[in-house]
Amino acid sequence: MLQSGTFERVGGNQQIKVDVRIIAATNKPLERAVAAREFREDLFYRLNVVRVHLPPLRERKEDIRLLRIIS
Repeated sequence: MLQSGTFERVGGNQQIKVDVRIIAATNKPLERAVAAREFREDLFYRLNVVRVHLPPLRERKEDIRLLRIIS
């Protein structure tokens, strides 16, 4: 689905076209996981289109107050 933009329902025989965006997050170094063959290389390159680095909350303590306001 990520590559072709289409999928088929289980038990179905009709291709359904979709336009989706995937947001994925991890705390693991995926480059190393790909090199160690612990994560699929093709999936990594499909997900790794735009990379946003967000430091851990312990490194941005000023955001804790904002999170308390939201929740």
